[in-house]
Amino acid sequence: MLHHISFRVSNLPVYVKPIWYIAFPIVGFFFFMSGYGLTCGLLQKKNYLQGFLPKRLLNIIAPYFIVAITWIGLEIIWGGGRHL
Repeated sequence: MLHHISFRVSNLPVYVKPIWYIAFPIVGFFFFMSGYGLTCGLLQKKNYLQGFLPKRLLNIIAPYFIVAITWIGLEIIWGGGRHL
């Protein structure tokens, strides 16, 4: 999430911009492999997804709220339009 915010907030040098186009297919590949791994786990063990979400929910929500609160704080400090 910080990677995406950094592209919006800062004026990055031109040579860094291609990372944006490289990251898009890499994220797609990550999601494909993640789904493939979940499917393989489910096929090998029928109750593989039992409790999957509760075990991982804190790992997803905690960083999200930390970044969101930091972002809101920066928006308040910067006045909401300085970084565009």
